[in-house]
Amino acid sequence: MFRRSPAGQPSQPGPQAGDFDVYLLIGCASRPDLGTVIAANPLLASPLTDLVVQARLTQRNGAPGFLGVDVSQQQATSLLAELQRLGAHGAVIPSLYRQPRISAQEAASRAQPVLVQQEAQYFPNYQFGPVRVWQDDARWWVIGAVAQKLIDEGHIPGGVVVYVDKLDGRVLSSDEKLRVGGF
Repeated sequence: MFRRSPAGQPSQPGPQAGDFDVYLLIGCASRPDLGTVIAANPLLASPLTDLVVQARLTQRNGAPGFLGVDVSQQQATSLLAELQRLGAHGAVIPSLYRQPRISAQEAASRAQPVLVQQEAQYFPNYQFGPVRVWQDDARWWVIGAVAQKLIDEGHIPGGVVVYVDKLDGRVLSSDEKLRVGGF
C-alpha cells in the first residue's frame, strides 16, 4: 500500500515503523458495514474494499490473518473494536510483522539451545524428539520439542516450548512471553 505524505504526495510503499494492522483470528459473524469507519479513516478505504480483505472479514474458520492496513495504533484499535462488535476476534499488531525478517528455519536454530537448556533443567530424565515449529503466530514462531513420556504422563504440551520474535529473533520462554504480552 502506498502512503501519502502530509503534502498529499505518495511516499514509501508498504508498512513503516509506527504503523499498525489488525490481525484476525476469527472473522465477523456477519458482513460489516464499514462506511462509517472508512469515512472517519479514509486511509482504510483501499484495503477494506479489496475483495480478498472483504472475504477475510467474515472468515470464521482458520485465522484470516492480517487485513493489510497501515494506520495509527488508535485507528487500528478503532477498526478492531468495530469488528469485535460483530463477533470477530483479533489483535492490533505492528504492520511490520506482515513481513517477518526471521524465517521458521532460523527461528528453530535460535530456539534449539534454549530448548535443550529447558529440557536439561526441567526434565533431565526424559528423551525429547527433534526441535520443530509448532505454530506460525502473528508475531512469534512457536518452537518446541516433545517427549513422548511427558505426553503419556498427561503433561500438556508434553514438551518444552519457546517463542521466537519474527522481527528481531529474540527467544522468549512462555513466562517471558506472558510478561511482554501480545499473541
